Amino acid sequence: MAKVHKERQVIGFLGADSGIGTTHIAVATANYIASVRGESVAVLELGNHPCIETMNKDGQQKESFELEGVTYFPQLISHRLPELLNDCYDYYILDLGSDAEAVWQEFLRCNQSYLVCSLSPWRVNRTIEWCNALSGNMKSIRLSGCLAQSGCYIDKKRIQYRYHVPVRTMPFVQNPFRIAKETFSFFQELL
Repeated sequence: MAKVHKERQVIGFLGADSGIGTTHIAVATANYIASVRGESVAVLELGNHPCIETMNKDGQQKESFELEGVTYFPQLISHRLPELLNDCYDYYILDLGSDAEAVWQEFLRCNQSYLVCSLSPWRVNRTIEWCNALSGNMKSIRLSGCLAQSGCYIDKKRIQYRYHVPVRTMPFVQNPFRIAKETFSFFQELL
């Protein structure tokens, strides 16, 4: 019996601000896919705050490296993206950082696009600014939802109602390389 080829999935994580966990959730999602689902996955770092290279244990700067069954492409130059997306991975996780202008075209191309945000009182306005900007482009974006690391229930409901987009609270993932069983349902819903 011939193996049915599954369409590649491209999942993009764009941060509403820097330092809110965009890379953390991208790495955790990739490790869930590799370790729990047993599927091949690559993380492509296109963000404006490169940090994936620091995970490379051998210390040699390379185009890519593997860690815990996930292939990482740190500080990827966007013109290489089409070539890499035609590679043999089941999933591609795009860590898009927080500079939307630099990665907007890639965000639009994702099968699933998530805005990583915070609903903390000192950051909720930044999230609302992003939702306002995205709402004008909702026909061209397949925004799968907002992933909030923290915040007020009222703000979460207000954003869901006003922008018609689901807002999920991200679970605490202590180690993005070791996905705890209690977080499986969160990652399964993302995929």
